[in-house]
Amino acid sequence: MAPPAAGAAEQPKPGAAAPQNSGQPAATPTAAQLTAKDVAEAIASMPSGAAPVLPSNMAPPPVAADQDVIEPEWVDQAEQVIDHTAGDPYAEEEGVEALQIDYLDKRYGHKVKKPDQDKAA
Repeated sequence: MAPPAAGAAEQPKPGAAAPQNSGQPAATPTAAQLTAKDVAEAIASMPSGAAPVLPSNMAPPPVAADQDVIEPEWVDQAEQVIDHTAGDPYAEEEGVEALQIDYLDKRYGHKVKKPDQDKAA
């Protein structure tokens, strides 16, 4: 008996397991292939000026207004904290955290407690 010709489908042996799907789509020689022209036409047919539609329960992100700019005094204080704590990331974090707490209190009247303050009270 002659060996099977190259490219011929091999018959499974009796009792052998069925071939496993590797997760890859099977190549079909009759499937139409998209060309660059097809893709360009599909993109061109999409509405270009339409804003994306957000789900009704999702608000658009807030936009920073001019009044939302942090005052230069606070920026200067933050730079001073960073300069004074150069080389000590723990001290820098503590200093910036204290500055943030002070800023939130003075700007918005929001009292923030550090986690270790709850134990002392």
